[in-house]
Amino acid sequence: MTEITKDVEWIEDNQYLLDCYLYEQEPESLTQREYLESLFLDFKHAYTTRTILEDFQKSNEEKLNYFLDKFKTQSLIVSVIADRGQGKTAFNVFFLEKLSKFKKIYALYPFPKLPFINIIYDISECPSNSILYIDELAKKYKARDFASDDASAMTDELIGLRHNDVSIIGSTQDLALIDINFVRLSDVVCWKYYNVQKSELTREGFITDLIKKLMPKKDCINDILINDRGEVSTFTFPFSPYSKEISKYLSNLRNDKPNIIEYLSKYHEKRELIKLLRTQYNIRLTLEEQKQILNKK
Repeated sequence: MTEITKDVEWIEDNQYLLDCYLYEQEPESLTQREYLESLFLDFKHAYTTRTILEDFQKSNEEKLNYFLDKFKTQSLIVSVIADRGQGKTAFNVFFLEKLSKFKKIYALYPFPKLPFINIIYDISECPSNSILYIDELAKKYKARDFASDDASAMTDELIGLRHNDVSIIGSTQDLALIDINFVRLSDVVCWKYYNVQKSELTREGFITDLIKKLMPKKDCINDILINDRGEVSTFTFPFSPYSKEISKYLSNLRNDKPNIIEYLSKYHEKRELIKLLRTQYNIRLTLEEQKQILNKK
């Protein structure tokens, strides 16, 4: 008997559990419950459906600890995807603080130094048996041709880190701005609310209908959806007292403008750099500052 067949039989034996889950998700709409059920009963979703229903029976603390424990025995690549203002930073800070209890945490500049986070300026500085956090992946892994030499080098870089027992956690608010290979290489994708329409043209088919349906609703900033190679979990998390401190730092990056420009110029063409400063860091350059960047040799 194949594993898929076993999962299908398990789901059939737990129809009542599925009904309870569906009602909790969509208490006001029979149509939506029926649509979600059709996704769950699709043969190709059998494993994911089973993990969702098993997860449904766990407490919030059990779900969180189960996810954290994976980092004790594995080196993972993790993508955290969410629209601006949907609690991405809040989750990342909460999660990194939890992980710091058993692993050293390093963050790629620019990011504030916190009691449990060490700042590095190049990923080669990250030691083995640690966790590397990259806030806004576009600053390091920008969108490009998936078959380019740069993309190939990025793949080798990530695989090398993982072999050195380094877990990499990266976040983005726009899939269109980052190298999609990073997300494809990810063992785990963490979803908060994300407007899928804005990425459909460039990332068509990347987000499945099931993930779209299970993704946290807009402004449910304490909710997270975890997809670990088809094993799906959802839980809520509290805000860390450091969240406001980080948000304040990131919103005031213009005060560190010269250092940020110098750092990002290592990885981006001049016009891309100007656009990235505006879209990702809310740093608007004067015409004179733009000319200085464009004319710099």
